[in-house]
Amino acid sequence: MNFANLRLFLTVAESETMSEAAKRLGTSQQNVSNHISRLEDELGAELFVRSPVLKLTYAGSCAKERAVQILQMEQDMRRQLEEIGAGQTQRLRIGTSTTRGRMLLANLLVLFHETHPETELDVQLSPREELIQKLSEGKLDLVAGVKPEDAPASFSYETIEHTRLCLLLPQDMLPQDVSPNEVIDSPEKAKKLADLKYLVHSAGSPLRMLTDRYFSKNGLEPRVMLEINSLDLLNFFATQGMGVAVSFENYARRILADENLAEQVCLLPIDDPALESEFVIARNEKFFLGRAAADFIALARRLKEKINLLG
Repeated sequence: MNFANLRLFLTVAESETMSEAAKRLGTSQQNVSNHISRLEDELGAELFVRSPVLKLTYAGSCAKERAVQILQMEQDMRRQLEEIGAGQTQRLRIGTSTTRGRMLLANLLVLFHETHPETELDVQLSPREELIQKLSEGKLDLVAGVKPEDAPASFSYETIEHTRLCLLLPQDMLPQDVSPNEVIDSPEKAKKLADLKYLVHSAGSPLRMLTDRYFSKNGLEPRVMLEINSLDLLNFFATQGMGVAVSFENYARRILADENLAEQVCLLPIDDPALESEFVIARNEKFFLGRAAADFIALARRLKEKINLLG
């Protein structure tokens, strides 16, 4: 038994027929069948039920789980030995999906490149679910963004920052009984803004999940005028008077400072620990952590308390 046999076995396990597996492998059906028969003889167990349809036996399912682990260990070993090799160029594969994550990642990557100019960077901007899947499969080294609630137990995190939710709205939309710097820390205060038009992030995003919790906890049934998957545009539309945006406080404050809008736009922090967001760098401990990824995490750890990552 060797790595090639295990790869062939996994291809067959993921196929509906021997014929389909043979096409995927670029060989004959008889050759595939012979390899599987020899592997079964070597292991002393039947791995597949051949009819009426091809499916794994219980022994085959156990073998598949171990085969995946063995091939992952082989991949990790190769990556580790490649890094040890003299003159081997390091590579960092990292992804993000959120606007806030992109901003944090951009600043960190610039600083990382200053100390690791020879490291190749593979930066992927993809939907959150796709990034979690790639990190689960070892196709990414790190993911930067809001800490996921539904990630595998093998994920570990380096926290970059915590931030509260906030309401962003023009001064002229502010109700008379709400001050421009009011902190929303009770249902009573939240309900003072219940009749306004709201702008929210698209369904399924971490920000939207927190937004929906805010509405639910405070007994609000908001009049939602806009849903959009861009945090930049969400905040922009609020500054232009289209409604009240539910946003991240740190990000919104930076926009107000950059655009000199502090006198025209109100930012009302939502003070509820249950609605705070945690921005992290995630890794999957099932896989080998390369030197470049380890150095990137160490950089984030050193800088998170010392500098403003938005600046």
